[in-house]
Amino acid sequence: MNKAKLTKITVEKLPFADKGKQVDYYDSELDGFGVRVSATGKKYFVRAHIGNRRVRVMLKSAKLISAEEARKEALAKLGEMAQGVDPNQVERDNNQQAAKKRREEKQQSVTLQAVLDDYLQKGKLKPRTVKTYRDLFRLYLADWLDRPATEITRDMVKHRHQDIATGKRQRQVFKKGADTKKKIADPKRREGAADNCFRTLRAVLNYAFEDEEGGTLYANPVTILSSRKRKAWFKVDRRRTLIKNSDLPAWSKAVEALDNLITRDFLLFLLHTGLRRNEAAGLRWDQVDFQEGCFTIPDTKNGEPHTLPLSDYLINLLMKRKAEAWSDNPYVFPSTGKAGYLQEPKRAIDAVTVTTGITFACHDLRRTFATIAESLDLSVYTVKALLNHKQQLGDVTGGYIVLNVDRLRDPMQKITDAIQERIKTQHGQVVPMQATSNT
Repeated sequence: MNKAKLTKITVEKLPFADKGKQVDYYDSELDGFGVRVSATGKKYFVRAHIGNRRVRVMLKSAKLISAEEARKEALAKLGEMAQGVDPNQVERDNNQQAAKKRREEKQQSVTLQAVLDDYLQKGKLKPRTVKTYRDLFRLYLADWLDRPATEITRDMVKHRHQDIATGKRQRQVFKKGADTKKKIADPKRREGAADNCFRTLRAVLNYAFEDEEGGTLYANPVTILSSRKRKAWFKVDRRRTLIKNSDLPAWSKAVEALDNLITRDFLLFLLHTGLRRNEAAGLRWDQVDFQEGCFTIPDTKNGEPHTLPLSDYLINLLMKRKAEAWSDNPYVFPSTGKAGYLQEPKRAIDAVTVTTGITFACHDLRRTFATIAESLDLSVYTVKALLNHKQQLGDVTGGYIVLNVDRLRDPMQKITDAIQERIKTQHGQVVPMQATSNT
């Protein structure tokens, strides 16, 4: 062990170590005080036992303090260590507290808009989900976006949630030139909008308030809606509407009568595949394999590609659609809109509703498909596979069952046959209708 009284002169005379190495020199008068010499510098330190651990605490560089100043600092550190205090841990704790304070100060000034932007940018969300979240904030929380997120209070949440549900807070409608308001007439829709808005806000604020250790710096104000005394969530019942068997003939004839062949085929395709509207609308011709008799939706709600077999009805429908395909558009259901493919076929839906009196949405066709599938006594795993639903956690049996496209071919044909049978069994009256334009 290299020992000598550490003074300004002795420290200056110590030779620098070879590159990549360090040499420690200890003071001959103060036990545990030393200087570490590297190839580029000299730095004082103290070393002592704290309990069963030997702890080294680095002090300042010899360029910044003299040997005497370092000796005084070493005495203070050694005194702390004799009391069982680890100066390194104290410094780490102080740094963490300072960092936490900086984060809190930063969070106190970050606006809700900035928090939302950060959440949407870093989260693995689909473009449609991003749009939905932005729309909810813009429609119902526009006046909160420029205020610091930490200033949103439980009372603000409580009152705004209630105002949306009662219609007192109407949704914004943004048009060129001026902002207007739009009132939602259906109470259930208002309650659903209120719940959706604040579930989204809860997720965004949880993300914003979380610290580095996974804890929270602030209490999420949206928790007021879940408190035992309030229980303010409306818990709107899941929509369960579908096209009834008795309505299928009239509905089918009205759809077949549409002059817009793209929207006509799109609605029929939804009914016979059970696909979600967006998944079907974005189907491209390069995802349809006539030779293998199947098609694939690569970007689905659950993130897993979904391949379905084509029944005879679907092959015929897509072959006719292929013959009418637009040469410069890759989509099965093309549109002149910005996306290039059909969006919400609202005009066609309204036309069918006016003609038949049957009110429906695109997702009702998915429920109709699923209901007919279940009526055929197909296994629950088959129906889940056709609908691209993930197996529930803990379902060990489901984890072992793999249903490929060939295994689904016969069930898919049975569902198509059942749909066609229901359409032909009863006959509704259809009033001739005017042509509708593409949406």
